[in-house]
Amino acid sequence: MWRRFLHSLRQAGEEARLPLLPLLGVCLLFHLWTAYASIGYHHADEHFQILEFANHALKGSPASDLPWEYGERIRPALQPMLAAGFFQALSWLGVDHVIWWNYLLKALTSMISLLTIVLA
Repeated sequence: MWRRFLHSLRQAGEEARLPLLPLLGVCLLFHLWTAYASIGYHHADEHFQILEFANHALKGSPASDLPWEYGERIRPALQPMLAAGFFQALSWLGVDHVIWWNYLLKALTSMISLLTIVLA
C-alpha cells in the first residue's frame, strides 16, 4: 500500500515537475515543529471540551469540575472519547505525563491533517 502511494506521489511530482517527496518531508517537519512549539491552547473549548472530557473519561477529574455542557449533554462525545482512547494507549506504552499526551495528540491531529491534504 505504501509503495503504491509513494510511487503515485513520485509520478505526480514528475508530472508537475515538483519534488513532492522532499516537499512532503518539509511539511512533515513543519507540522511536527508546530505541534511541539504550540504553547497552551488557542480557545478555551480546545481544552475544556476535549481534554477535560477525555480526562474525566479516564477517571482523572470529577464531573463536578466539568463545564455545564457536560451535564446537559450538548457537546459531541466522539473527539473526547478518541482522545481518551489515545491517552489510554499512551499510558499502556509508559507515557504518563499529560504534557506529552497533549503534544502527541496535537502531533497526531497534525499528521491526520497533513494526510488529508496529501490525499486530496
